Amino acid sequence: MNRYLGIDLGTSAVKALVLDESGRVLAKGSAGHPLAHPEVGWSEQSPGDWWQAVASASGQALARAGHSPLSGVAVSGQLNGLVLLDDRFEPVADALIWLDQRAVSEAADLNARYPELLRAAVVNPASAIYAGAKLLWLHRHRPELLERARHLLLAKDYINLRLTGELATDTSDASCTLLYDLRSDDWLPELLEAADVPLERLPPLHHSTDVIGRVTAAAAEATGIPRGTPVMAGAGDVTALSVGSGAIDEDVVSVTLGTAGHVVVASRNLTPAGYERIWQMRHAVPERYIRLGLVMSGGLSLAWFERELGAEERRQATVSGRDAYELLIARTASSEPGARGVLFLPFLEGAATPFQEPALRGAFINVASSHVKGDLVQAVLEGVAYNVRDCVTLFEELGSDLREVRLSEGGSRSDTWCQVVADVLRKPVVTMHEIDASALGAAMIAMAGVSPEPDALRRVVSTVVRTQAGRHFTPRTEAANVYDRAYGRYRQAAARLLAWAREGKGPTG
Repeated sequence: MNRYLGIDLGTSAVKALVLDESGRVLAKGSAGHPLAHPEVGWSEQSPGDWWQAVASASGQALARAGHSPLSGVAVSGQLNGLVLLDDRFEPVADALIWLDQRAVSEAADLNARYPELLRAAVVNPASAIYAGAKLLWLHRHRPELLERARHLLLAKDYINLRLTGELATDTSDASCTLLYDLRSDDWLPELLEAADVPLERLPPLHHSTDVIGRVTAAAAEATGIPRGTPVMAGAGDVTALSVGSGAIDEDVVSVTLGTAGHVVVASRNLTPAGYERIWQMRHAVPERYIRLGLVMSGGLSLAWFERELGAEERRQATVSGRDAYELLIARTASSEPGARGVLFLPFLEGAATPFQEPALRGAFINVASSHVKGDLVQAVLEGVAYNVRDCVTLFEELGSDLREVRLSEGGSRSDTWCQVVADVLRKPVVTMHEIDASALGAAMIAMAGVSPEPDALRRVVSTVVRTQAGRHFTPRTEAANVYDRAYGRYRQAAARLLAWAREGKGPTG
């Protein structure tokens, strides 16, 4: 039986899993890694810490699966983690990751200087998230680091370098940097020139399923991955989760309910009308693009509520052995669809899709003394689902014809939340047995990469998603009608909060 290792390098942890050729997950491992904030708005991580976490998580998964041979390995990783390496492949500084916001001014400058190029070639406006804006910041503020750097890599590419000794990236990860031309599928020299970075310092481009090298003896000793195992180019985490949830055709939308919520759909075409409204990038599947909507506080909204208002449930969980989140969601039995009039706006960390406003903040609205905790929990589940509906509505306005929702990550464990999503979207929802969609997608990319078949990734997705498909939820007409009305109130409230945020005021300003 062939086995494949998928590794996902996330913002706070690495997850690894072993997948067999039938699509069953045989074993998993995980390991955390630290995040540093040297100044307000800055976010950095050590590539060495990433590697240690990869070694630990991979070793756990392989030990639990039994150390039999692997047929392939692939890595997915957080987008826009910028790694600067010297001529010995050693980091010259910690990586600036996607969370880092120091390049706000540089992003504004790029939008002012290159509006037509960004619209036509990148198909996304610049923001501080992007590696291209971070490079310009380094050029202006830390030029000595760029002078020492001989190679620029993204997060998962550094792991691939440690695994194989080879410099490489894939088109999905590259297409999210501001440095990639989605028209020509190549690097974009004009934006590299803005930061005075020679083109030759960027790695060669590959498709996600290309074999870029094999596991070295040193990497095998560190990770437990057998020496000589083929390593694929891999993918950015958004692309990997779209593979892991089967979002490769235009009628399926993938929704994750992790800390943030990702709403992802495949498309055959780029759409200029999506500029400044959604993110667009390369898919791992040939001739496909990804449209991405982002819910900044997806599962984070419930986690925040549990942390601040879930002390009773935590005490009950300690006594009963049940999960505190399960007990908290059970409170919704005292509520009903529409949360008895309570609205929650899930903008605890600002808003991405569809408002693009980092200053926006969340709120409970229409709360009375007669409301109980179950109403507030119900409102949190619904508020996140309304923000998902914002994304899905926008995709449909841009031409997507969406028929089914694939739900994964932590929030998908809750039948109650899954049913709310189905009702709010008026679409059937299917959960995935394996909730770590990006790690699963990476393993699927590894499986396709060693296959001699043309279009192997499509066959792999069909096989694995069929095996991994879990619970089904059908939208309920009566509840959906209630949510249609409540969603209209949510949109009105969000517009009011958005106006306050852009005026520099709070709700009482």
